[in-house]
Amino acid sequence: MRFWQFRSGFLALCLLAPLDVSAERVQEARQGGQDFILILGEITRETQTSFMEALSRAPRARIVLEGPGGQVIPALDIGRTIRERRLTTLIPERGTCASSCGLIWLAGQPRDLAPSAAVGFHAAATVSPSGRLSVSAPANAIIGGYLRELGFGDEPIYEMTRAPPRGMNWFGPARLAALGVTFGTRSAPPAQAVLPTSPPAPASQMASLDGLWEGEFRCGRETREARMMVWADGARIGASFEFGPSAASPNLAHGAFQMRGNRLPDGKVRFLPESVSVIAPGDTPIALIAWLEGGLLQGEVLNRQNCAPVSLRKARS
Repeated sequence: MRFWQFRSGFLALCLLAPLDVSAERVQEARQGGQDFILILGEITRETQTSFMEALSRAPRARIVLEGPGGQVIPALDIGRTIRERRLTTLIPERGTCASSCGLIWLAGQPRDLAPSAAVGFHAAATVSPSGRLSVSAPANAIIGGYLRELGFGDEPIYEMTRAPPRGMNWFGPARLAALGVTFGTRSAPPAQAVLPTSPPAPASQMASLDGLWEGEFRCGRETREARMMVWADGARIGASFEFGPSAASPNLAHGAFQMRGNRLPDGKVRFLPESVSVIAPGDTPIALIAWLEGGLLQGEVLNRQNCAPVSLRKARS
């Protein structure tokens, strides 16, 4: 995930954790007589340049989006181009489109969202020279102005900017509909077919992921004990994540939340927070990409800074 940074008059998006993204963030495809432009991974100024080049070759393409975000100004420029040309944006099955990726999706005319997809938003922030974050009213005004250009009112703008910079407010189809954000689903299945794919994770690997996993995870100077219960029910993957103080950090608070998992083309699983049971004020549920390696559940934390890789051992099946 990303957070918005406002410094020296330039609005950018900083990485909180490195992510593996394709070197070709903009790809082109054609299926059933329909052109598609795929915007995948981190959004940069180069993404915008590649997008405009692709659009010159396919001016009526549908825009497929999936990724953690990136730089805001290029994203707003891409969104405005999509709005001016009345192009369709869509997020495919099991896709996630967060931060500035979500801002692009909102510009679609129309917008399409697969039933299992999710889009996430959070607040803009200033970053002090010491690295301290604080919510930025000027930066959020820029985002709010863009959203008003798209026709959104006070309540949607509030919901799309109220999550803290290191957090994420996730929306599935039901929450978006309740907020009055209109979208369709008719284009999602054919678009999914043009996404780059690789063989899915073997069923035996997914079965091995089920169970209770225990260990520790460290972010910055804080080390927390962790327990993660994972289960799979057909296509749905879920987890409960509990954390608390450790011997190295005895004064940390306890927390617990539920997670929703999506299988990725490379066989890994992306877990996003779904609902919070208990968490300390100012704390944020983690999101992570997880995989099995050497009998351990390994994970990469996506939405916190300076986190070491997670490594949990299986306590029971």
